[in-house]
Amino acid sequence: MDYNILVSSSPPLDKKKGIRKSRKTKFKDIPKDVLKKIVAQLASKSFIDFMNAKQTSKEFLEVANDKYVLQHVNVREFEPISWFHNEKAIKFLNSCKECENPEALFKLGMVEFFNERKVESGLQLLKKAAKKGHVGAIYVSGIILICYGGQLKEEGIGLLSTCKSLRSRLVECRKDAKQIISNIWINNYIESSRNDQKEATCNCNGGRRSTAWNMDDHVDPNSLCDGCLWNLEARKFCNMLRT
Repeated sequence: MDYNILVSSSPPLDKKKGIRKSRKTKFKDIPKDVLKKIVAQLASKSFIDFMNAKQTSKEFLEVANDKYVLQHVNVREFEPISWFHNEKAIKFLNSCKECENPEALFKLGMVEFFNERKVESGLQLLKKAAKKGHVGAIYVSGIILICYGGQLKEEGIGLLSTCKSLRSRLVECRKDAKQIISNIWINNYIESSRNDQKEATCNCNGGRRSTAWNMDDHVDPNSLCDGCLWNLEARKFCNMLRT
């Protein structure tokens, strides 16, 4: 169903006068489940339109805080620097987080892990967002696990390898993470270990060049095996943290 039709359909034409009659949509006659989907669809596209819709009718206002709606609210444009000292913004984002909004889980996870040094809870938020398919969260949580090394490194490589589109979105994911990090004070750094890199025994470009660490973004990610690719990306991410 195109829920936009219910919201923005044109009023009927008065053929005698050649003008359109004004018509108010009777939102109270729309089933609540349908109304939730209308507001959720609107909220997923634009936060501003979502806020405006809440003022349209009491019916919209009633469903605006529904768990389903808050799961879909677009909070991508929320920058940490703008809501650190804004109690309403923090409260709203936490409400979205409690409703498992993937972007809210990702942003708050980044802040908790890298700024507030809440390492365990921050990583858990990132993992929750990752389970919901948030590509940025898959990227960051996977890189963190790789940097932890040992068995967690294998878990991180496994997590990153499950996202088939990630190889083609590495620069985008690193850029998105950098945008958030640039708006917070970093109090928790992670380190990638050169000594923990994959041995140069594979047949990918990383193996043939003896090491993947010195490769730049012009190297085709698809020409590297998982071990070489994610070891390389972990180092790039850690370098990015310090710049």
